[in-house]
Amino acid sequence: VEAEHRTLGITGGYSSAEGFGAEVSWEHRNMFSRGARLTLTARGAEIEQSLSAQLELPNFKRLDQTLSFESLLKREDTDAFFTHTAELRVHLERVLSPTVSIVAGAELEYSDVTDSTGDRDFLVAALPLGFRWDNSDDLLDPSKGMRLSVITAPSMSFGNGNFSFLKSEIRGSAYYPLIDNRELTFALRTRLGSIVGPGTERLSATRRFFSGGGGSIRGYSFQGVGPLDAGNDPIGGRSVTEIAAELRWKFTSDISL
Repeated sequence: VEAEHRTLGITGGYSSAEGFGAEVSWEHRNMFSRGARLTLTARGAEIEQSLSAQLELPNFKRLDQTLSFESLLKREDTDAFFTHTAELRVHLERVLSPTVSIVAGAELEYSDVTDSTGDRDFLVAALPLGFRWDNSDDLLDPSKGMRLSVITAPSMSFGNGNFSFLKSEIRGSAYYPLIDNRELTFALRTRLGSIVGPGTERLSATRRFFSGGGGSIRGYSFQGVGPLDAGNDPIGGRSVTEIAAELRWKFTSDISL
């Protein structure tokens, strides 16, 4: 039976990194009667507030090819920087096989950034290209297989002296079952990134690499790993290397450690 086309979602919570936060989203899963998906999202947390809209057009011009449009307005206030940002993105993703897909796109970002170097405006245009490979056994709870994504984005920054740079990032993860019934899994994750071009201080803080926090290096503050300025605030950098390993024990069908 076909599900309802529209969904309203509301979430809320507390994070030691981001404080209290909430999110409201509205989704229409069959725009234009061709399976197009429109998602509107409003987020509010102590360090970030944002409004976003995304439209996905599946099977665009051919099967297994998705065209997506996204717009974003965001305000961020972290130890590293304070910024107002507006972004426009267009991406085309094509599935080549059950395990491999490629993606190409265009992005335009305007940001008003205040950090250790002062208050500056940036306009950045980027052309991200990349591929994804995934042979894991489960999208949300994998216990076997590997994942790899590679994205490189030739970019041009306007304002404060025009310059070009190349930002690349590799993310990989692997999962090894230690017991046949998936109760015990050994997981590995890595993230490698590099920016080729101008010095760190010329780059917009929104384009630099940061580490630290729950989704990066646990036990450290959000964006807290890496070079610091004279006030002990994060600066960010032109490269990043992260490696993590964990043991996952699923001792009931609903609870894991």
